[in-house]
Amino acid sequence: MGKLQQIQDFIASEPIAMAGVSRDPKKFGFAAFRELKEKGMNIIPVNPYATEIHG
Repeated sequence: MGKLQQIQDFIASEPIAMAGVSRDPKKFGFAAFRELKEKGMNIIPVNPYATEIHG
């Protein structure tokens, strides 16, 4: 199995937890999370200091 196939298999195995998601929409962690959510991926944000991220 090639690396591309491994990456595709990983991404296809939803849900995916994403550590480092910021509550601040100006930060990269939030932007990356929002972009993946908007593309329809089932992403679970992980931030020990936040009770809610992006609704």
